[in-house]
Amino acid sequence: PPAEPPKPPVPAVSSQAPESGAKAATVEARRDSDGLRVTFSFAAPTPAALFRRADTVWLVFDHANPIDIEPIRARGGAIIGDVSRLPLEKGQAIRIRLNRPQIPSLESEGRANGAEWTLTFADRGQATPLPLMVLRNITDPALANVTVPLANPGAMHRLVDPDAGDTLLVVTAPPPTRGLIKRQDFVELSLLESVHGVVVHPNSDDISAEVGADKVMLGRPGGLTLSSAEVAAERATAAVRPLFDANEWRKNREEKFLPKLDSLINAAAAAGPEQKSQARLDLANFYMSRGMYQEAR
Repeated sequence: PPAEPPKPPVPAVSSQAPESGAKAATVEARRDSDGLRVTFSFAAPTPAALFRRADTVWLVFDHANPIDIEPIRARGGAIIGDVSRLPLEKGQAIRIRLNRPQIPSLESEGRANGAEWTLTFADRGQATPLPLMVLRNITDPALANVTVPLANPGAMHRLVDPDAGDTLLVVTAPPPTRGLIKRQDFVELSLLESVHGVVVHPNSDDISAEVGADKVMLGRPGGLTLSSAEVAAERATAAVRPLFDANEWRKNREEKFLPKLDSLINAAAAAGPEQKSQARLDLANFYMSRGMYQEAR
């Protein structure tokens, strides 16, 4: 029998929601060798935020016109378990639940009269965000606050996570991609790890967030409960414990190599979820002190 003609490649799925007032975003989803890429194109500059909690990725936009999420569902394949949209007072959030571990990354291409954000899910990170800093002001204990320097921040959104049942404060930002590379825990609030933007988990009902021209300031009436940044490393909380300690470095260089290495590997393997990150960091610092940079990485 005659050979069947070759099948045409499967095109990317795209959609544009109908206009209502402001122009709606165009959404295009496609699969390639790197993973799943979803591109959101807006007719006007649109700040965004991206963060992850457990197996769910949250993408927040300062754009109130409903975004069509069907292209994500259609092209997500086995990676995407569920996609939903949550309307917010000043924008909307897109909630994406993953079926298997994937690393989300966010890139943007600025345009003269709009914005384009590309969300990528892959087995490895596609782009490294710029790290945001966390500054503590304890000059006056009655006004103690935490500040995150952030140039030209977007809007602050209050959203409820249906899985955890808690409320989060999310501050969006324009390009470039900037996020907190490590969770920061304080008594009254926590700053969650993010790919882009600032995400706050209040532990107190009276936490206030003020978005300025170049920063996000977090506080409460009577001031936050903050310890001094100069607190000794052995007494510090995870939020202020130094990443590198010179005394530990010297001690690691003086230890017998194999016995110390075995003890650190065993400690990292046996550590519980709350202690595992610190145990791995101790092992990485030991490798670094011996010049074993690839092992430390």
